[in-house]
Amino acid sequence: MHPRSAALLAAIALAAATAGTVSGLPLAARICKPLLMPILVVWLRAAAPRGGSLVRLVTAALVFSWLGDVFLMGSGEAWFGAGLGSFLVAQVVYAAAFLGPGRDPHPGRPWQALVLAAIVIAVGLVVACTVLARVPAWLVIPVSCYAAAITAMGTAAALRAGGTSLVSWGLVFAGAEWFMVSDSLLAVDRFVAPLGGARIGVMLTYCLGQWLIVAGCLRHLRGRSRWPTPTSA
Repeated sequence: MHPRSAALLAAIALAAATAGTVSGLPLAARICKPLLMPILVVWLRAAAPRGGSLVRLVTAALVFSWLGDVFLMGSGEAWFGAGLGSFLVAQVVYAAAFLGPGRDPHPGRPWQALVLAAIVIAVGLVVACTVLARVPAWLVIPVSCYAAAITAMGTAAALRAGGTSLVSWGLVFAGAEWFMVSDSLLAVDRFVAPLGGARIGVMLTYCLGQWLIVAGCLRHLRGRSRWPTPTSA
């Protein structure tokens, strides 16, 4: 599949899923939402100049995100727990991918990375403490672990982006932060207080975050590779 075709399919699936949510047609959302992560996987694998650990790890994170999407479409505590666990694994894998080996062509300054990481950690702690004060007792440990995992993911993206002057990893950092925004909206709406339009906001920020992560990784790979991007796969 042509990389641009995969990107277009992702946009169409997102639009259809969002339209289904807005118009009160849950069937459209239930059909289209599980297609989003597989399409991003196809885009990543088709457009990556070469494979390697980054492509493998991001692919694995997208697969676990897809499992989380599917599980969270169910109702009940068991489905929610399965979805939470799947996304927790995805965050850990993403963190490993962002902190993985490989020299970047645009080295940054250590203080930039530390400032970005400090901001991410501070925001993550504020949201986590706000949510944990309201969650049921049986969810305190799982939600705490997930909060730590997604904060680690965002911190890893901040460290990598700050270390490259926000050139090759700027999109990845932006995607990681939108991912954190999405989960924060979901957690606040579910455990703290209902938010108007939360479902739409969660879906849009989540998909934007995942899309930016893939786009940023591809930009990084193209910048480090001498091989042209394939026109088909």
